[in-house]
Amino acid sequence: MDPISIIKKKQIGYPLSEEEINFFLNSFIEDKIPDYQMSALLMSIYFVGMDFSEIYYLTDVFVNSGKKLDFTKNFSPLIDKHSTGGVGDKVSLILAPLVSSCGVYVPMLSGRGLGHTGGTLDKLESIRGYNVNLTFSEMKNILSECGYFISGATEEIVPADKKIYELRDVTATVSSIPLIVSSILSKKIAEGIKSLVMDVKCGSGSFIKNLSDAKKLSNYLIEVSKKFGLKTVCVISNMDAPLGKYVGNSLEVFEAIEILKGNLKNEVYELVLKLGAYMLLLGGISRTFEKGMKKLENSISSGRAFDTFLKNIKAQGGDVNLNIQISSDFVLVKAKESGFLKYIDASLLGKSLLYLGGGRFKKGDIIDHSVGIEVLKREGEEVKTGDELFRVFYSSKSNLKEALDFINKSFKIVNSFDFKNDLIFEVMGE
Repeated sequence: MDPISIIKKKQIGYPLSEEEINFFLNSFIEDKIPDYQMSALLMSIYFVGMDFSEIYYLTDVFVNSGKKLDFTKNFSPLIDKHSTGGVGDKVSLILAPLVSSCGVYVPMLSGRGLGHTGGTLDKLESIRGYNVNLTFSEMKNILSECGYFISGATEEIVPADKKIYELRDVTATVSSIPLIVSSILSKKIAEGIKSLVMDVKCGSGSFIKNLSDAKKLSNYLIEVSKKFGLKTVCVISNMDAPLGKYVGNSLEVFEAIEILKGNLKNEVYELVLKLGAYMLLLGGISRTFEKGMKKLENSISSGRAFDTFLKNIKAQGGDVNLNIQISSDFVLVKAKESGFLKYIDASLLGKSLLYLGGGRFKKGDIIDHSVGIEVLKREGEEVKTGDELFRVFYSSKSNLKEALDFINKSFKIVNSFDFKNDLIFEVMGE
């Protein structure tokens, strides 16, 4: 076997064998295959796709490329949640401490931003000192102490995915369903969890643009999970508009804190409760979905969820005073006409954040955590000429014009329309 023949085989649409996938991936991990050949295979997979067996083989190689965590003897129920990525998606920051405060153990291996979508690890690094690179022993200790940890995968956990994850971001192959499935499930299987709740984002601000593809992805996630003995529920949620009030690392941490404190109840709060209720059901903590929702609401109102969050911040070396930095420089985007705000395109706000410095254009780019966008008006709201629509926080004027151009293209004001905005489209795998 040689790399070129495998790339050609996939290019013309033939499925790869288990042996071919093993050879290519393991050779890449061992630096016997260069980035450009791996990139060529990723592009072939992006355009041609993979069948169920190929996705299973790819996921299996990822899982077995490194060590696996084993928390099952000490912690139960052991459940995780994962999102396919969106704009303004700070759900994990809230959900992990919330469900942990209700008795679920959450060993959360997360990623960094891909393309125009934000990453949980990048957001958490807005908190001074917060360590997202935990060792095995640190993960176990913090899980015992706090009920959850959030960390990047170590060099020993799914190293194949870690190397490919970075390439996907810079080769425009992020939205490939086979690569999404293998990347997500490999980390979750390596965690040793028994149940998983997936937040499958669907809409302009996600990598999955339509409901048909979201259902296809969900089906693959559910069926491949079964092969590994993992029970997965997929919640397909709306990502046409940005999720919540803020887009940007420090700003999203601020919003997450406000929700955990019980100071803010918006669509983020609602989605967190619904995802959390499925986690409590899977873990046997609550007997019904409704009772799970109530338990989660009580945890926030009592302060227990926020206390759990602070305990984790301290355990992972973060500043418990939560003095996060948000730029003091901002400009306002105002309405140039009166009417109703028909839509806000999340993908364009995500691209704007990249130009502000809040994301990565290429592998190794340094993120500015202090920049971002505050959404001052929501879809369906009536606006008048001169009303403030967005507050744009910046720290450099170098790409501010480009960022503002994307924001000004992101919304549309119309005379009238029938507003409908479903938060959740469908739930699969219940």
